[in-house]
Amino acid sequence: MNQTIQHPTKSDRIAWVDALKIAACLLVVIAHCSDPFTGAFDSDRISFVTGVAVGSLTRPSVPLFVMMTAMLLLPAPSGSSLGSFYRRRIGRIMPALIFWSVILPVAFYLYFGNANTANPTVDAASYTWNGLWHKICLMTVNFNFDTVPLWYLYMLVGLYMIIPIISPWLEKASRRDVRLLLLIWGFTLFIPYIRLLAPAVGYTGNFGSMEIFGVCDWNAYGTFYYVSGFVGYMLLAYYIRRWPLQWSAAKTAAICVPMFIAGYCITFFGYLKLQELYPGDYSYLEIIY
Repeated sequence: MNQTIQHPTKSDRIAWVDALKIAACLLVVIAHCSDPFTGAFDSDRISFVTGVAVGSLTRPSVPLFVMMTAMLLLPAPSGSSLGSFYRRRIGRIMPALIFWSVILPVAFYLYFGNANTANPTVDAASYTWNGLWHKICLMTVNFNFDTVPLWYLYMLVGLYMIIPIISPWLEKASRRDVRLLLLIWGFTLFIPYIRLLAPAVGYTGNFGSMEIFGVCDWNAYGTFYYVSGFVGYMLLAYYIRRWPLQWSAAKTAAICVPMFIAGYCITFFGYLKLQELYPGDYSYLEIIY
């Protein structure tokens, strides 16, 4: 049976959602604090392993943020226009995105332009006045090294764009329909691993590209492009809220704790192995993260 989801008002706070937001914030801070240690790689093995051990614990942070967004906004209230939803939601993000896209490069310029750093990923000589203006002017194209954390805001704008479009379908979709879409999305989470293992079964790519499922140099939108990505975490949160699991605390712990431990071990040992196979190559290392 379909259920109507009531969205909380400003005065109707959901305590456990707020608690998860706080936990996710702490995980993000810890993740970025561990990055310099992870970036040491084999130049400082102890720091590298410590960074990977800590960083592997923080991977749920962004999915938690996305799921909490869905808990509060999905489905979008019926009756509101697309334009009003975008103005209300995206309009709140853009000032922060613009502000930090300017402030962070300035802060990095003031720091690295006048100090030495042992971080191998930082080229202090590149922090010049011309480089500063170049980064600020190109913030409309993408984030840069100084503004890496802002990638989340770029992604969040995209999620806000899709929320009012998928909301009418979600209001009418059955539990079976949403579950089927989640299963397809769940498969897409393994595509990077399939691409990684494809050469082992003889795949040599197409025209120099090692992408799979229709993705190539002239087409970035493969078979599963439209049912993949962070939108799946929104659907997962919607599914859990609309059709809650009727599990006891003991059953929840018995299932979730081993799954978390297994996920952590795969992330931690997998990162170490990929660093061994592809030293310092973030295009491969980020697969496991």
